[in-house]
Amino acid sequence: MEQMKLSEMKTNDELITEQLRTDPEFRAEWERTALARAVAVAIVRYRAEHDLSQRDLAGRLGMKQPQVARLELGEINPSMDTLMRLSAELGMFGIIAITDEHTPRVDREIYLFFHDLYSDDIPELSQDFDCFNGRAYIGNTPVFTARVGERVRWRIAALGKEFHVFHLHGHRWFNGQIDTDSQILGPSTTLTVEYTEDNPGEWLYHCHVTDHMQGGMMGLYKVHR
Repeated sequence: MEQMKLSEMKTNDELITEQLRTDPEFRAEWERTALARAVAVAIVRYRAEHDLSQRDLAGRLGMKQPQVARLELGEINPSMDTLMRLSAELGMFGIIAITDEHTPRVDREIYLFFHDLYSDDIPELSQDFDCFNGRAYIGNTPVFTARVGERVRWRIAALGKEFHVFHLHGHRWFNGQIDTDSQILGPSTTLTVEYTEDNPGEWLYHCHVTDHMQGGMMGLYKVHR
């Protein structure tokens, strides 16, 4: 019997991508439970970072341990009441994206929030931090991934009082008027960027406002073949 080399085995990400492309029922269920999976990842990460058991977190949330355990399975979308509790305790962000049958399908959807933490407001901070999804500086900010050939959509939002410039190295997209690699976001505004991925490598995404980059507003985007 011919044996498969470990290097020839597909990764979990590759298997899921293939099934999403070939199995409509799997894709529909995957899209329906996207929120549930995102919440599960956020809860598990929060517990690990704060050394909490499921029972400990349940106590903070005013819930019971089995409820937290079910959320961590990532199989059932949480109610709005549960989301409000989680966002208050875990500092979660979320975008309400309204779509219909005319909304183009994509293979990869990325959610990114620009926001700032000021030492004047939080005395415990040694400096101001400019954040993506609650984190600042490479090594802490989210690492996003995609594969060549995928249709990619970024859903981007800006919180607070600052203006930002979203910039992605190695990529351009059509903004409705021209092809560009940078777009401005004002306070409390959103931006949607779409393109077909064709440039493998490890790329920076960041805010192009200089002091925001210095404050940590940069991350990595990795494109695999």
